[in-house]
This record gives sequence, structure tokens and C-alpha cells, in this order.
Amino acid sequence: MLYNSLHHLINRSSSSRRFFLALPVEVQMVLHKDNFHIHTQLDLRRKAEIVQSLMRKDLI
Repeated sequence: MLYNSLHHLINRSSSSRRFFLALPVEVQMVLHKDNFHIHTQLDLRRKAEIVQSLMRKDLI
């Protein structure tokens, strides 16, 4: 399903909300900055993976 934003996604999809809340707070904060570019659970999972990878490399 396609949502307007990350905020809308995690408010309407309990599985997306559980996934998001299981992420480290630092990752959640970065994802919130990309709010209007996350429209599906797949977007959320992919972007979370990218953010975590960049954080491990100290690039963000």
C-alpha cells in the first residue's frame, strides 16, 4: 500500500510502526528527515538499511 509519508505509514501500518520503533533512535531521527520520501514499508526498510550502513561507516 502507498502512503503519503513516513508519518502516515507508521500511523496506519502496525507492522511498519513496530519495525520503525525497533530501530535505534538515531536511525529514526534520520528517517524522519526523509518523511515525505518514504511511502511504503519497502521504502522504510530500504532506507533504514542504507542509513544504518552509512552510520556504521561514520558517514552520517
